Amino acid sequence: MHSLVAYILAGGMGRRFGGDKIIALVDGYTAIDRIARAAWSAGAEAVYAVTKNEERCKLYLAASKLTGCIYDSGVVGEGPADGFYTAIIHAASNGVKRAVILPGDEPWVTPQIVEGLYSGLGLAPVATVMHRDGFIESLMASVDTGYAMEVLGLVKELAKMRGYARPCDYYRLSPRVALIGSSLLAYSATFFADINTRENVRARKPKNELGERVVVMFTSPLRYGLRGDGLCRLLREEEKLYTSLGLLHFKLKASKDYYIICSKVKNHSEDKL
Repeated sequence: MHSLVAYILAGGMGRRFGGDKIIALVDGYTAIDRIARAAWSAGAEAVYAVTKNEERCKLYLAASKLTGCIYDSGVVGEGPADGFYTAIIHAASNGVKRAVILPGDEPWVTPQIVEGLYSGLGLAPVATVMHRDGFIESLMASVDTGYAMEVLGLVKELAKMRGYARPCDYYRLSPRVALIGSSLLAYSATFFADINTRENVRARKPKNELGERVVVMFTSPLRYGLRGDGLCRLLREEEKLYTSLGLLHFKLKASKDYYIICSKVKNHSEDKL
């Protein structure tokens, strides 16, 4: 059993980048190699790329030190969410108690960020990074897989109602969540910059400002209401919780879910509010 296994999400098509951004050179190293080095330095005993097929796996194995690859399962459809949940399922199914998931397009991640993220599992079954105004790194997480299959069952239920799954569903449906302020993990927001375009490689501009030096923990009321008749009420309670905690990212998702799911039982004039 591995004490820490890292998964690098590498399934994107790189359309905005104009090529495979995972093997783009960033400060002299491929993006995936920089991320893998951070994971190894943080004490990982295995590092996997989560990608689409064997052809891409061969590219990543040639570009960095990896244990191997796992392939998108389609368990929740397509896109980043599928890679995120594929990593969790692989960890839970292979005796990995604690896993760290890292986005493949954030090549400036440091060992300190990985270590800090992993330490969040001492507080809650899932942890992620929180920036200013409660915006989170939804594809960067540490997960205690003891709860994984239970949470994934709830994710699938919510995805069926909505029509698709989001990575942040996992946090909203977990027994407890730890959000680690990004200023606790890095001294500059640039360490969380992505390379969605080639210009991003040069500019290294972060999407959000660093979060405060705090850890926010919560359990969403939504976790207890998917199978009952009070789902719409619980979505409103969820919105209020996130508002009180200053978590704009989650509040926006809860509000959108209320509109998508609950507008079906509201009259037309209410839908427009």
